Amino acid sequence: MGKMTFKEAIVMKELFLEEYFKNRTLNKAIEAIGIKATVYFNWMKHDDDFNIAKKQVDELIASVVEEKLWIMIDKCQFPAVKFFLENKHKDYMAEKEEKL
Repeated sequence: MGKMTFKEAIVMKELFLEEYFKNRTLNKAIEAIGIKATVYFNWMKHDDDFNIAKKQVDELIASVVEEKLWIMIDKCQFPAVKFFLENKHKDYMAEKEEKL
C-alpha cells in the first residue's frame, strides 16, 4: 500500500482497531488490514487519539480475558484458581513466601 490520504488513514485506523479487538494480537491485526508494522508504530507515535483508542481496546481485551478467567474459576478449574491466587491475592502469596 502506498501513501495514504488523511481519510484513508482514518478508515485504516478504525479497521485496525476492529481487527485488533477481534484477533487480539498486533501482528494479526496489521496483517489483516494490509499495512506495515512501521505504519502502526508511526500512528502510535504521532496520533494521540489513535494511541488512546488502542489503549481502550487493550482494556476491552483484558476485560474479556478476565471474564473468561472468572468463568473458569466458577467451574472450579484449579489452574485458573491457582493463577488468580498467585497473581491477584497478596495474602496468598505472602503465606506461600513465608513457607519457603
